Amino acid sequence: MQGRYRNGIPEEEKKRIAGCLFSGAIVIAPFVALLLDARLAMVVLAAALGAVAGFSAEAAKRADEQSRGRLIVLAAANGVLLVGVLVALLWLIVR
Repeated sequence: MQGRYRNGIPEEEKKRIAGCLFSGAIVIAPFVALLLDARLAMVVLAAALGAVAGFSAEAAKRADEQSRGRLIVLAAANGVLLVGVLVALLWLIVR
């Protein structure tokens, strides 16, 4: 039973399911927040982009050479999007 849970789900499968749930939450959260307020949606989106950028940068440190470049590009792209969202959020607050 080593490497498996009581219900028979392998470790790798559990990690993949958790990753899918986390990714789904990141995608859905800004839209749910948008139902309440546009500024709240921007804050949630900024937090999600920051989390993905941070996780990608950390993963790049431990990744093999082939994956490292893609993870760095992913972290940089999310960082650029984060800056854009923060600028838009400031515009929403100031106007």
